[in-house]
Amino acid sequence: MDPSVTNPTPQELTLRVDHISPFENFALAFSRGGFRAASFALGILSYFNKLKFESENDPLKGNTLLHQVTFMSSASGGTIATAMYALNNAQGRPF
Repeated sequence: MDPSVTNPTPQELTLRVDHISPFENFALAFSRGGFRAASFALGILSYFNKLKFESENDPLKGNTLLHQVTFMSSASGGTIATAMYALNNAQGRPF
């Protein structure tokens, strides 16, 4: 064994993170199921639009949870709500 290699102490192995933002970027996926799936997707989008970051020290303060969605995927009925949201968002319309 090489004597120049030392084992790190637990303090040296500690990961230091100044700020963790689990909701900074995330994706949504909506499945098939006709109008029930479309209604479910619309309900989720609506709820995410109402949830706001309010902590004073949070860099996301004032943003809605929907604003942090960076990717959306859907199939069949889920596409109805997803496509309408994407179209309106691209045209700059509010939710």
